Amino acid sequence: MPRAIARVILIVAGWVAIAATSQATVIFKVDDGQLVGAENIDVGGTFYDVAFVDGSCIALSPGCDDIS
Repeated sequence: MPRAIARVILIVAGWVAIAATSQATVIFKVDDGQLVGAENIDVGGTFYDVAFVDGSCIALSPGCDDIS
């Protein structure tokens, strides 16, 4: 049994290594035919998740009314 567990760990580690070197896939989130967000958006090597929501900046996020 311990060899089987070690084998599974090695396989998973291999998958992780392959996934880390491959290009990330953008995942689009669609709700009832409308685009509501996306994951793994690459902007200059930094990856972001994006959500499209209704509302004003002040209502959705604290600090939006700050001058800075």
